[in-house]
Amino acid sequence: MTRWPRWSRARAWSGWMRRFGASIVAMLVWAQLSVSPARAAEGAPEDWLVELATQTIRNGPIEFRYEPHLEDGAKYLSQQVPSWWSEIEHTIAFDLDDHVVITYVDHAGRVADATEMPQWVAGVAHPSSGEVLIARHGPDGRPTDLAALLRHELTHVALYRATEGATVPRWFNEGLAESLEGNVDLGRVQTLATMVFGSGVPSVEHLEAQFRQPEGARAAEAYAAARDLVNFLRFHDGSGAELRRLLGQLRMGYAFETAFVRSYGVSQSEMVEAWRDGLPVRYFWFPMLAGGGVPMVIVFPLLVAAWLRRHRQRQIAWARLEHEDELLRAGYGLAV
Repeated sequence: MTRWPRWSRARAWSGWMRRFGASIVAMLVWAQLSVSPARAAEGAPEDWLVELATQTIRNGPIEFRYEPHLEDGAKYLSQQVPSWWSEIEHTIAFDLDDHVVITYVDHAGRVADATEMPQWVAGVAHPSSGEVLIARHGPDGRPTDLAALLRHELTHVALYRATEGATVPRWFNEGLAESLEGNVDLGRVQTLATMVFGSGVPSVEHLEAQFRQPEGARAAEAYAAARDLVNFLRFHDGSGAELRRLLGQLRMGYAFETAFVRSYGVSQSEMVEAWRDGLPVRYFWFPMLAGGGVPMVIVFPLLVAAWLRRHRQRQIAWARLEHEDELLRAGYGLAV
């Protein structure tokens, strides 16, 4: 076996680390520059006539309307929607009505015009009718993350159907949609970390008002906090069973607070307090990174390792749930 001279291995390692560090810095700069526009839960359906979305694609129960020059993107998205919808159903453990009408336009200004929502909105859903409206470009003209945006809005529709329209707090509605976007949003991470060690994370009582702030930055703070809080609830037991139980309780007609206690065994305020107490520990790296005290090449691998560990735990939990489902289908009478 050919062995590298020690100095060659050291130089190669050093070069790799420099390239890795440069790529991470670039990712952070990108995150800073491309924080995705916030989403809205619902708009006024009677104003949803977007005159330029004249073309239609139908994929089973999915109806996709789009502006003619957006055909390539519309075809791709319409093909992905069934699998995304299935993933969302699997997460919340309900077999839902699959009919959705999606309207795809070029610029977020049309979304705001059509839905009477704030000008920073790039996507909106009307859960009771299953209508979704998304834009290729955000209010500032930059391209949106269409996959994450569409998954976000589809989650609003799925949550409404899973709970049969039960009333849920805005932080939970938006946080679940953020959680199921299927991406790692570094912009949201940075926003929340800045609040943890800066102005402070707003209470859940104050998040509602921030979601509709005309200033996009204030809304972004609310979305970042809600996303992290719902992720905390989703993976609190390692499998997501508590969250699915909560949705089931809501579907049965229990009020949110009562359903929460029946699902998690503690009150909403107690769980939120546990989440808030853990934030400085989970974001311990941010002051050092922001102040230049620790090189990014040291901090970021730790973050990646933590994410991979959580991902493996989730995969193990999903495998266990799949096995239990197989036993149920085989007629072993496993209690659920």
